[in-house]
Amino acid sequence: MNSIWLSLMYSSKFNLRPRSGSRVLSFISLLFMVMLVFSCFVSVFHSVSPFALGAYSIISNESGLRNAVDNVPFGGATVITIVCDIVLTEEFRVSYGKDVTLVSNGDVECFKLIGVDGKSTIVVENGVLRLDGVIITHADGASGNGVTVHPDGMLIMSAGEISGNSASRGNGGGVFNDGTFVLSGGVISGNTAYSLGGGVFNRGSFRMNGGVITGNVASFGGGMHTQLGSFSMFDGEISGNTANWDGGGMYNQESDFVLVGGVISGNIASKNGGGLCVSYFSDLEKVFIEDGVVFENNWASAAYTRDSAHNELYNSRIGRNVVWTAPFKQGYNNYDISYTWGTLYNSKNNQYALFAVAALIVVLCIVVVTSAFHRKKSKKIKQVKKRINP
Repeated sequence: MNSIWLSLMYSSKFNLRPRSGSRVLSFISLLFMVMLVFSCFVSVFHSVSPFALGAYSIISNESGLRNAVDNVPFGGATVITIVCDIVLTEEFRVSYGKDVTLVSNGDVECFKLIGVDGKSTIVVENGVLRLDGVIITHADGASGNGVTVHPDGMLIMSAGEISGNSASRGNGGGVFNDGTFVLSGGVISGNTAYSLGGGVFNRGSFRMNGGVITGNVASFGGGMHTQLGSFSMFDGEISGNTANWDGGGMYNQESDFVLVGGVISGNIASKNGGGLCVSYFSDLEKVFIEDGVVFENNWASAAYTRDSAHNELYNSRIGRNVVWTAPFKQGYNNYDISYTWGTLYNSKNNQYALFAVAALIVVLCIVVVTSAFHRKKSKKIKQVKKRINP
């Protein structure tokens, strides 16, 4: 007992233990603050939660890329920085609940992940893939989806590109989504699909907070095709896409479809629905468009006026202050939203135009015949004059 008391007195006199503990606590606090500041810095520039941040790798080849993901534990997170273009020999897969962020270290240039011919560049099976400054593509002449997302997968894109991919025998050239897709930035461009959704084919949940979908081509839904899923757009742009049949910009087939903001412009459909096509009339009931959305310079094969029988449906689902392709004042016009149940727009003017063209053709024919007759008559007069005055 005396030894314990003496020990306490000794430590109190010379203040050894408190001083040592204070130093340890100070060091731990400083280390924690450094780690927190660093993780917050990475999160700001790479859109990664500082509390989800795990391993951090700098990669220059395919084997390094695969090893970086394989070394992440189940449910863990990693940020992978790509320092050059990487040509893949197999699909790059994200699974086992892992959270993988791909970024480029170039100040200006985004580096590429180039997929193998006939396969998707990336497959998200069960986990989260975050794209923040890389290009997902295929080599010229090769085919394959850019990113395929399975039902338990999630794709979050905030920067970079998904471009130059081709679903030559199927759907979703850029993105084939069966899970969850959130687009907040970046560009989905120059992708093609033989059938549905040149830029994006969605059969799950697709939320567009920003970014651009442009220059994509498909038979139906050049920019985006959603089927038995849900699509919501709050900002961004869907422009300059082409459908060889219907739905130049977007195609909705039995999906919940909401436009809160954004621009739908310059899309072309060879048949119906330059901006947006719906597969059935009943799908118009699933389309909600709020004030502030802009439709402009979309085109289809013909334009229609809205049947008054559909005024109630239109007014309950379409905002009063939506901008439409000129000269239309409402959206059920087939150039912006597919609609062929009304009457042809400006049909009387079209008839007058056809009549004017026909009249012009008749006049030209008369001029040609008359001119030929006068030339022939003039030639005969010259021949008679030569006989009289040889």
